Amino acid sequence: MAAFSVMVNGFTSSRCRECVLFVCFFAGLALNVNAVERQKGAGTVAASGLSIAPVDTDIYISGMNLLSQWKQFQATQLYHDVLDNHLVQSIVTRIKGEWEAKEGQAGQVRSAIQDPNVMSLLEMGAEMFTEEVFLFADGRLSELVIRVNELADEVNNLVASDDTDGEDVKEFFMSLPKSEVDELQIPLIVQGFKVSDLDRVLDKIDQLEGLLRLGLGSIPDAAPFAEGLERIEDTRGTRLAWTIDSEMIPWELFADSEASDPDVMEKIQDLVDGRQFCFTIGLLDSYIVIALSESSEDVSELGGSESLLSHADMKPVKDLASKVVTGVSYVSDAYADANFQANFQDFFTKNSRAILLELEKNIEGDFLETLEEIPEDLAWLDEAIGDLVPEFRGQTAVSYLTENGTESVIYNRTEDVVFDSLKPLTILNHVGKDPIVFLSFRLQDHPEYFATSRKIFQRLKVYIEAFLESDYADEEQREKGAFAMKFGWPLLTELADIWEEKFLPAMRDGQHAFVLQAGNLENKQWWKDMPPSTKPLPLPELATVTGITSKDGMIDAYDSLFKWFDKVLAVMRKSDPDSVPAGYEIPRPVESKVEGGVQFTYPIPADCPVPESMAPHAFFTENFMVSSFSTKQTQSLIKMQKSNIANPLLNSESPKASAAYINLGRLSQLALPWIVYGFESQGTPLDSVVAPEEGSMPEVKAQDLVDLWKILKNLGEVASSTVAGEEGGTVTKAQFLMPIHSSAR
Repeated sequence: MAAFSVMVNGFTSSRCRECVLFVCFFAGLALNVNAVERQKGAGTVAASGLSIAPVDTDIYISGMNLLSQWKQFQATQLYHDVLDNHLVQSIVTRIKGEWEAKEGQAGQVRSAIQDPNVMSLLEMGAEMFTEEVFLFADGRLSELVIRVNELADEVNNLVASDDTDGEDVKEFFMSLPKSEVDELQIPLIVQGFKVSDLDRVLDKIDQLEGLLRLGLGSIPDAAPFAEGLERIEDTRGTRLAWTIDSEMIPWELFADSEASDPDVMEKIQDLVDGRQFCFTIGLLDSYIVIALSESSEDVSELGGSESLLSHADMKPVKDLASKVVTGVSYVSDAYADANFQANFQDFFTKNSRAILLELEKNIEGDFLETLEEIPEDLAWLDEAIGDLVPEFRGQTAVSYLTENGTESVIYNRTEDVVFDSLKPLTILNHVGKDPIVFLSFRLQDHPEYFATSRKIFQRLKVYIEAFLESDYADEEQREKGAFAMKFGWPLLTELADIWEEKFLPAMRDGQHAFVLQAGNLENKQWWKDMPPSTKPLPLPELATVTGITSKDGMIDAYDSLFKWFDKVLAVMRKSDPDSVPAGYEIPRPVESKVEGGVQFTYPIPADCPVPESMAPHAFFTENFMVSSFSTKQTQSLIKMQKSNIANPLLNSESPKASAAYINLGRLSQLALPWIVYGFESQGTPLDSVVAPEEGSMPEVKAQDLVDLWKILKNLGEVASSTVAGEEGGTVTKAQFLMPIHSSAR
């Protein structure tokens, strides 16, 4: 119960109590949002930041209809449960009292924000997160990623060379053409917030401009930078654009530094000559925009040409434009490919020289000659992996409000080479009637993946043997290595054979599921040293379900695996006779013929306090294998039946690659009896005070914490499924549903 004790002590700490106080304070303000702000209709996709972002945008992320989302949450049972909670009501009442009396911490906050300027800023900040927020970067981002990656590769190759010194690096830098640096264009990156009160924003722009000019003007060395501050006023709004160019840099300050190299400084000046970047803040149409770009014109020209909304990849967003859209995200094919090239493509080849150089620092003798083959082997590895990896493409995602939650759709344009979307996911009929959590999927059959893995290990064997035969290995290493290669390596080879020749064919169906349930296993004492509980404590039940093509083949595969473990024990005895007790062998499960198939079980020992139904086992039918430690759970999973979850995303009739579900409320309640037991085992009655009254915080009883946890039962549930998309991609749909309060129905 140490972890539980830490949790309770943490809650009662002064710092934590203050955090709770201010969270509740601002929550209290939010609860009264309807009293202080105007009702606003749902924003449309056509009038969103998508119409401003250029068609060649690389990344776009947005949140829309933020106030509508908040109102949706206000309609939930969870929201009302929080309001009705005794502890929350006590805290809010105290904070309101301090606020009205201008006392305590809430009173201090009220005094701090009574200044008109502060209040105006807070109101503007609240409005910025009322309707829409977006962030995007244009097509220059992918170009920058590719070019920076190319330069990084050149530098890495140079640095990794064993005969490279500081002069070589300097020579590379000095020979760098200015044209290559000029190709590194700063992408246009824009953060936008939709607002209605434009006059208030203009007032803040005036204040900001005054502060900047006053501050820069008071510093002599900053005078050139003040010249770059420009106020732009056009039909679309007023903005401050601060342009910094190479002529503003005080190069003489660097020249006077003892650490500077005159030649290098001259080269830097030459490379950045004529370059500039611009920081912009202000109004563009009905948005506050904060932008970084090459020039102020990049921002002014937004929306003047073809927009991202017109891109073919945005069709899913336009198809759902009639919904109350809550968010849109987009990654271009160009950026997805650039990111892949920068981080994954030819990964081992790019790092092979550095790896070899590091080895050469620590290894001498004839073994080093074998290591010289590492770059060639790593190049082969990159090529082999490259043949298995598809072309990386981007994705488009959109989410929207439903009657009792949200729904999202993700269109991933990268070809799916892992999951099989072409067949119905029949394993959904074997997740039980009432699962709390499950994840199910069907894998594609790719025996070449394992064949490639075997080739990698075969090549590793060559290096191991070369090491053992080299002068670099000492006598003890040779002796142990020879033993491992003579007895251990054949075992690894046999294990690979068992997997490739028996397990993979038996699992060619490709379906797998992980299922979490509860209700079948309850006990007052789960281990001997555990203090008994006054009430039964539930234990979550976790099972795996695997689709099989041959029951006998799968049983034979496991039989071969047990025999393999016996051989491992024999090798261990050869190496050290005392490592394994005499006569010990890997215990076999008890086989029993039961209705529907064959079960292999490890019975619970007689002196173990857990129920007998908690016995680790595997159950085999003609088409599925269930592994669990709850025999009752297994019986519910082997039956072909539809679950009680009425969600079309989880049907087993239509083709899909995967399906998942989690009931957040039920999952949270699994811990509730254990929380009560934690107080009980510590000798803390639920009516006892665990945190005394202090400042704005009322006293907190153990029952208060239990009641707070009970509220989580209405957290809601999430369901998702993935099906085949166009051109080999995938479409993932997800739903987040929360119980709605009766007053909102």
